[in-house]
Amino acid sequence: MDKRDAGNTGLHRTIRSSILAFCALELIPFIQETRGDFANGILFFITGFLSLPTLIALVLLLLPSFLWGGRAGVDILVRDRNPMAVAIKYALISIALVDLAVVLLFNFTSIPVEFRRQFLGPLILISVVAELGIWFFSTWRIKASTAKP
Repeated sequence: MDKRDAGNTGLHRTIRSSILAFCALELIPFIQETRGDFANGILFFITGFLSLPTLIALVLLLLPSFLWGGRAGVDILVRDRNPMAVAIKYALISIALVDLAVVLLFNFTSIPVEFRRQFLGPLILISVVAELGIWFFSTWRIKASTAKP
C-alpha cells in the first residue's frame, strides 16, 4: 500500500470514528431530554444540539481527526508502527489542541468565574476520554482494514 492510499484509509477511518464518538456522547443528553415528555424532549434536544457550544464541540472533535487521520494511516499501514503507540501519540496531540481551545474559550469570554470552576475540569476530562477513545478505536480500525480473513 502506498502513502496516498494509507493516508486516505486513515483519514476516512478516523473521521468515521470521530462521528461515531460524537453520536455516542450526544446519546446521553438525548436520553435525559426525552425521558419525560418525548415530543418536547426531542425539541429541546434539537435546540440544544444546534447551539453554538455543541457545534464548537463537534468541530473540536472532528478537527484532529481531519488533521492527523491521514498521518496515522501512513504510520500504521506504511511504516508498520504499533497502533497503540500511534493512538497515544495522536491522542496526546489532539488532547492538547482541544483543551487549549477550551481554556482559551473560557478565558477570553465573559463566562462567570464560578461557572469556569465548576465546569472546566469535567469538560477537560470528557475531552480527554473522548479523544483517547476516538484514537484507540480509529487506529484499531485502520489496522483491521488491512487484515486478511
